[in-house]
Amino acid sequence: LNRQNILNVGGTGPDNYTTIMSAIANASDGDTVFVHHDSSPYHEDIVIDKSITVIGENATTTLIEGTQYHYSTVKILADNVTFSRFTVENYPDRGIDLESNYSYITGNIVHNGDHGITVISSNHNTIQGNQITNQTPNGIALWIDDSNDNLILDNSIHDNKGGIDLVTA
Repeated sequence: LNRQNILNVGGTGPDNYTTIMSAIANASDGDTVFVHHDSSPYHEDIVIDKSITVIGENATTTLIEGTQYHYSTVKILADNVTFSRFTVENYPDRGIDLESNYSYITGNIVHNGDHGITVISSNHNTIQGNQITNQTPNGIALWIDDSNDNLILDNSIHDNKGGIDLVTA
């Protein structure tokens, strides 16, 4: 029997984690990390290196702010990851950095950085229903490099220096 766990971050219940990264570190493939908005903003950079779901309680109130210490605020390295319902903001370079396959980036607000969402050497992903705004100084909302068969649907891209940049190797 395969049991999938739900690991809670923030909130008021027992056994809740205080950081998103501590919950990810304790998660196993197939688990869900549910992030409550009442402990927002979360001041951390996260790396998702397991096939898990990371979901915020509400995209407008569950905030992840970059620490200015890392290249990416959210870095997705594992295949089959779902990252949904967050505001990712105030990051130095990349808001969401996708370097995996068969993953889902949906329903997020990504703003106030340099590159909103980057997709690098990644295939068969879905990027849907995200709002990507205010990318400066280079200002690329969605940067796709050496990637194939990705589905880009219903994203709102505005108030950026540049919109979508497609790069091939």
